[in-house]
Amino acid sequence: MPHLKKSLIYLLAVGWLLVWHGSLAAQSGRKSEKSPAVTAVTAPSQDEDVIGHVRTSEIVLPVTVRNEYGRLSHSLSASDFIVVEDGVRQTITSFNQRRVPLRIVILLDVSGSIFSEMEAIRQAGADFVKTLSPGDAACVIQFGKGVEVLQDWTDDAAKVATAIQWKYRPTRDNYSETHLWDALASAAHDKLAQVEGRRTILLLTDGDDNQSRTLDKQAMRAVLEADSTLYVVSKARAIAENIKRQYGGFGGLVVGTKWEADKIYKRLLADEARMDDMATRSGGKLLSPLKTEDLAPAFREIGAELQSQYVLTYVSSNEDKAAFFRSISVIVTRPGLKATSRSGYFSK
Repeated sequence: MPHLKKSLIYLLAVGWLLVWHGSLAAQSGRKSEKSPAVTAVTAPSQDEDVIGHVRTSEIVLPVTVRNEYGRLSHSLSASDFIVVEDGVRQTITSFNQRRVPLRIVILLDVSGSIFSEMEAIRQAGADFVKTLSPGDAACVIQFGKGVEVLQDWTDDAAKVATAIQWKYRPTRDNYSETHLWDALASAAHDKLAQVEGRRTILLLTDGDDNQSRTLDKQAMRAVLEADSTLYVVSKARAIAENIKRQYGGFGGLVVGTKWEADKIYKRLLADEARMDDMATRSGGKLLSPLKTEDLAPAFREIGAELQSQYVLTYVSSNEDKAAFFRSISVIVTRPGLKATSRSGYFSK
């Protein structure tokens, strides 16, 4: 939107809207041509007690199964699943024979729009850490003006909780810059691609990006190349609804603001739709809590799903060594059940 910056400067003159979501003001500063991100993420831990191992030839496929009411299913066996790669049925080599450990990057937005919910986010994140099982490992990264590792890989839940509760610091100074796609690509490429296990990203954000050198499509490719699953807790819709409520209606709360508020409202919903598509393609999901008190249940829901996943592995029957994207579909043969998994992977 070429006139978004000018529009938001106008809204700043009439009041609160820019303060609530000032990071959108820099949107018109995007570059049409972007080079790969330069990230600040450090090298992964090589602690063998933390990082679990599976055979490198195996495709590790976390699968979530729900019934028609949306409830998680826990009583299936390998014979209930069919895995298809590029139209060819594959042979499942293991099914819950060993619990593949979780490797999760907790990726937290620190832009100004998040500031008012800082304490609720800290508590929800700390509660999420309690859902991790022995042998799981996590790292915590925050992003705003840059990308900062708060806690590198560790299987010590107390260290992860400390990073979220004490090191994570959204501030009012982070209105103008948000490196969302840089952070997402970095989490996938620099962190998850270096470890083995169920690779997962838990992203909390308002969906706005205005400074990344990485495009959203490049970030999505990095997620898929790392064979990782993306879960998003989105604040975009909550912010959009608040803007509409405050500045929408006939003429807007302040005369002349309705048109600007409607434009930003649509932009935020588009941001959320983009993230929803990315999460779905990776085998994850997007949750959109509208109230502060809904944050903790959203984090707990994701934690419960991660601990209820079936983990299937298979060795691809496709012996072509060329690097290209291979599509995957997982079918549950029992009626009334639906399986969710990532859409595919890039062969190496």
